[in-house]
Amino acid sequence: MSADAKNLSYQLVDVVQGVASGQPVFQVFAQQAGQIGQVIATSKRGLTGLFKELTGAIGGFFTATRTTMIGGVAFVGTLTALASAAIKSARHWTMFEPRPLQSQCKSYVGAT
Repeated sequence: MSADAKNLSYQLVDVVQGVASGQPVFQVFAQQAGQIGQVIATSKRGLTGLFKELTGAIGGFFTATRTTMIGGVAFVGTLTALASAAIKSARHWTMFEPRPLQSQCKSYVGAT
């Protein structure tokens, strides 16, 4: 990856982090637009060349093995969350075990 593409990728990460952290979009634009424009202006390949290089690098990251591993981790995480929710639910309902009817009636017998 060329130095220009690396610099542009750093700026795009900053944009995503700014928006994800709750900053207003205009503020993120004001902070990053100058730097992104500077990277594009000094690039020998131009905007199209930079984006082609970035999309190629991103596409190269998602190989079949990596995608399978990410899916497997997500699947295990989902199963863990479901099991945890089921355990919490079962514990919640055992707190409310009904008492036998006879024990409830004994407390009222002779209370006149």
